[in-house]
Amino acid sequence: PPANRTNLFNYQGLLVHFAVGYPDADTLMESYIDVHTAPRNLTVVSSDHRVQRAAKRRRAQAIDSNVWYQRINHEMKAKRVAQKTDRSKPNQKLEEFEVNAWLQNFGLGQHGASEALQQEIEQELKNSHKKKRSGR
Repeated sequence: PPANRTNLFNYQGLLVHFAVGYPDADTLMESYIDVHTAPRNLTVVSSDHRVQRAAKRRRAQAIDSNVWYQRINHEMKAKRVAQKTDRSKPNQKLEEFEVNAWLQNFGLGQHGASEALQQEIEQELKNSHKKKRSGR
């Protein structure tokens, strides 16, 4: 581990465990697989066949590191392309004066606006944005 870290620490929500006291990192991974309480819910990413066999023995999903990387990379590229082609403006919460202006346009007046109506309008805007994003 780096000089300023212990062999086990949390980094941005990711548990980092250096294989200190183990012959190698694969042995540490095998021990994690062995003690996991719900191995069928476990996905093990490793190119090491020994680790993959250990995962499969416990009925965990094993995926080769290169295959995993290619899938993630493909998904990220597709997401970036989708974001670039989506020209719709994201719906933002309307300011009170904007809501009042729309209500006045529809003859409801500034002071006649109810909280329920405002929430209904905001919900419709959210639903509309979700439909646009999903391609409907």
